[in-house]
Amino acid sequence: MILKCSRPEECAELLKAIAEENRIKILRLLLKGDNYVNNIAEELKMKQYHVSRHLTVLKKAGLVQALSEGKRV
Repeated sequence: MILKCSRPEECAELLKAIAEENRIKILRLLLKGDNYVNNIAEELKMKQYHVSRHLTVLKKAGLVQALSEGKRV
């Protein structure tokens, strides 16, 4: 994946998204392959709510994307 930020504001938002320890852990886990929120939460010993919030930030920054599989996302 190649990330581009053409304006300083875009670069700052991208850096803010990955500047949190738990988000880095989530990204490292996702580099191994697709995963569900509940699996990520269990693996990292976090609440699903917190994982979802972190994933939302990462998604807005363009670092992750959601895939639908039946009722699961």
